Amino acid sequence: MAMYEVDQYGDGLIPDYITEIEDGAFKDCAELEYVDILEGVTRIGDSAFENCPNLLEVKIPGSVTYIGNRAFMNCRHLREIQIPQSVTRIGDHAFRDCECLRVINIPEKITKIGNGAFMNCSDLDNITFPKHLNKIGDCAFRGCSSLKHVILPRGVIHIGAQAFRECTELKYVDLPETVTSVGAEAFFLCENLRFIEMPGGVESLEDDVFSGCDLRYIELPSTIKKIGIRAFAGCAYMTAIVIPDSVTYIDNTAFEACSSLAKIDASDEIKQQIESRI
Repeated sequence: MAMYEVDQYGDGLIPDYITEIEDGAFKDCAELEYVDILEGVTRIGDSAFENCPNLLEVKIPGSVTYIGNRAFMNCRHLREIQIPQSVTRIGDHAFRDCECLRVINIPEKITKIGNGAFMNCSDLDNITFPKHLNKIGDCAFRGCSSLKHVILPRGVIHIGAQAFRECTELKYVDLPETVTSVGAEAFFLCENLRFIEMPGGVESLEDDVFSGCDLRYIELPSTIKKIGIRAFAGCAYMTAIVIPDSVTYIDNTAFEACSSLAKIDASDEIKQQIESRI
């Protein structure tokens, strides 16, 4: 087992002969401030730097391909990290609770963003998504309260439950036509979200998916069949919606507290159903 130390200046000392930073190597290390990982390291293990509250900066070499689960979780003062293009996997909760992290460039080889990977990164205001991305995990960006715009690349198929929940400054989301599923509460309490265009492959609006948003108008695609529990509840400023004939189920609470909804472009049956439940 490799020996890891921190010098008097707060620099992490990593032996030059290792090829991976072991699970939990620097976990709970309050003295650690800077880490320069040497070329040749290929793996940053699970919880390797978890809960290092004074860690400010990490340099990761181009030899690293894997960043483990919870690798930098709860590094609350981590301001800067450059993830090299060599990385092919970012684990679940890898950067969760890194409150000071502002910019992330996700490498092009990444196809999935893990569950809770950037959850509660409250200063994160800029994300560059890779073009080969196809899945965003549950809670991946939940609580990223400085994030204003999300533009997902063509190829994304699935957006997990609570993926962007409580992104309170989020104003605009561009979903590509390749998206076929959006999980429950994916945009729950995105209280400044005014515009989103739903792609044609989505068949179901899951529970609370847009509850508490600032949507003013939305046109649902002809593939939608179900509108779930409280899907649009609390969208108090939404004035108009287009609902296709393909919809066969609308939950009684789907439009709860949508007090401004005045124009419903839908069949008479759907229209009456919604109007009786607002």
